[in-house]
Amino acid sequence: MLISLVLIAAAAAAAYSLNGFSARPRNLELTQTARLSYEPQFGERAAAASAVIRRVIDGDTIELESGERVRYLGIETPEVVHPAKPEECFGREAAARNTELVLGKTARLEKDVSDRDRYGRLLRYVWVGGEMVNLRLIEEGFALALAYPPDTEYAGEFAAAEKGA
Repeated sequence: MLISLVLIAAAAAAAYSLNGFSARPRNLELTQTARLSYEPQFGERAAAASAVIRRVIDGDTIELESGERVRYLGIETPEVVHPAKPEECFGREAAARNTELVLGKTARLEKDVSDRDRYGRLLRYVWVGGEMVNLRLIEEGFALALAYPPDTEYAGEFAAAEKGA
């Protein structure tokens, strides 16, 4: 009986995989430099949207042309403009690097589980030119990996990048 259940489960998993379904996008690749590259295929991540970045608030927050603010998922950068905290060391550098990476560019905004934070900002992974900005900031030492469950889709990749930074 147990063997039958195991064989049925294995067959179901194989059929699921063969039909092109997986927990991750098929074309997500982790390269030798631990950089994620991603080119979405039609129908994947329906919650993803594209938008032009109008302004960079700090190292992990941007403003879109629509006026919506976006907080990058999975990372933390030093504060620059927090109303209750003083400016932190290297905050301006993180904001400057974020500006170089995204300002005026069209970004793909990928949702994880949560839509917004307590301040009303969209919570997203930000992709520009097929590269995830969140991860790039970690790799270059401008951000720390910081997982906030339930939004942990790339937490493993972020932690690995932080160790290598």
